[in-house]
Amino acid sequence: MNDESGPLLVQVSAVGAGHTLVTVHGEIDMDSGPILDDALSRQVSAGLSRLLLDLSSVAFVDSFGLRILVRAERRAREAGGSLRLIAPTRAVARVLRLTGFTLMVAVHDTVQEALDAEDSPAARE
Repeated sequence: MNDESGPLLVQVSAVGAGHTLVTVHGEIDMDSGPILDDALSRQVSAGLSRLLLDLSSVAFVDSFGLRILVRAERRAREAGGSLRLIAPTRAVARVLRLTGFTLMVAVHDTVQEALDAEDSPAARE
């Protein structure tokens, strides 16, 4: 599935056992953020709450975009799942680190690393 409008492209695909990969291209801001918010919300509403969010092609995220990520993490957790971030760009990683978001959500270099971490015995405790 692809949702495209303005500077943001969101692609959703199934990976691993019960995980959903959401790949984002562009900028996550007040104008484009609702596209991502809707895509993430639809996944959780459909019972797909183990989300992997690939940010490797996201050039920018503002406070509105950060709010979407916080909301997605909460929705996934409340549905018994999780949100894991994959390969945020340097600029995005800096914002996530400075705001403390990386204390709430695991950040991984690759999709496979996130899948391995999610499936490890420590992740289930």
